[in-house]
Amino acid sequence: MKWDVLCAGMELAFGTEPGEITIVFSGGEPLLEFGLLRQAVEYAEQTGRQHKRLRYKLCTNGLLMSGATADFLDKYQFKIQLSFDGVSPAQDYRGEGTFSILDRVLDLLRFGHPDLFRERLRIPMTVIPATLRYLPDSLAYLLGKGVREIGISPGMLHYPGWCRETVDELEEQIGKLADLSRRHLEQTGEVPVTMFRKGREQGTGKSTGLPPCNAFARRVLALDVDGQLYSCPMFARSYQTFPPGSRMAALSSFGMGDVRDPESAMRFAMPLETDRDPSSGAFPEGRHSFYGKCRECEYAGRCLICPVTMWHAPAAAEPHRVPDFICAFNRAVMKSRDRFPVMPAQGRSSDTTDYDPIMRLEQVLRAHQSM
Repeated sequence: MKWDVLCAGMELAFGTEPGEITIVFSGGEPLLEFGLLRQAVEYAEQTGRQHKRLRYKLCTNGLLMSGATADFLDKYQFKIQLSFDGVSPAQDYRGEGTFSILDRVLDLLRFGHPDLFRERLRIPMTVIPATLRYLPDSLAYLLGKGVREIGISPGMLHYPGWCRETVDELEEQIGKLADLSRRHLEQTGEVPVTMFRKGREQGTGKSTGLPPCNAFARRVLALDVDGQLYSCPMFARSYQTFPPGSRMAALSSFGMGDVRDPESAMRFAMPLETDRDPSSGAFPEGRHSFYGKCRECEYAGRCLICPVTMWHAPAAAEPHRVPDFICAFNRAVMKSRDRFPVMPAQGRSSDTTDYDPIMRLEQVLRAHQSM
């Protein structure tokens, strides 16, 4: 990303309504451009704090994390989302031989930057069918390291080899995760695995709402490397090619133009036009998985499935079909989550972290890598 693009993006954010904004550095791997990241933070501190309460977040694979880098991130109170899929056999599916590097990174942060480690570190684990059997060992490893926030989510694509017969294995592994988490809760009073956290608003009754989507709420401003603006990083073109005939291809022009265009701020502030709002087709009546129709599902109001994932499928591959692996994972999690007590917030993050659009991007990238 060129500096004029990055600078224009920050200026656009600074010009929004008063309040707090979070600047998220993602990729790709943002630490490949650490010099640019440092320049951006220094510029934001000089300029943005006149208008905003600023927060920073880094989404990284951790392979370039050093002591000096950690010092900088800690100085500016960064939240760190460290992509790590757990024990060595699981992590090898992401990058062979990288487990030992990330094990050292956890120790670097734990002992060198304890406040950052305890209060601002999140480990997002992306599960694919091949790594299911490693989930309990991976969770036990991270809990043993003292990690206090762990997001576990499925890769967000269709897996051709996934079938109904393997649901039993998934439910067994999720059950083991829940057992580990309940024992940890009894010992510490905390639930590090965010998908098992249940807030007070979820303690009674069945939610009837639909999954939230940041793309339509305009809570996120995603800036691609070429300067194009989107309401969600899932629409960005730099890291993906949309299948011909897919909804994503049809919506590829759904953006706000170039950040250097003076009219960009006006587009960001404007509500979506009804006839251009893709959310109107996000939950069609025929949306289904092998369990049945989504609108008839007992977990519909608490579904963790991002609607944009369906739009990545080509038109010939049942465009209303929810990926079965994602649906099965979601149902198994909800079944286990219901057995957890209602808990007060742990003071760091809420259930909404499960809807983090940057985490959705990570899941899609991870899924592409595993195909």
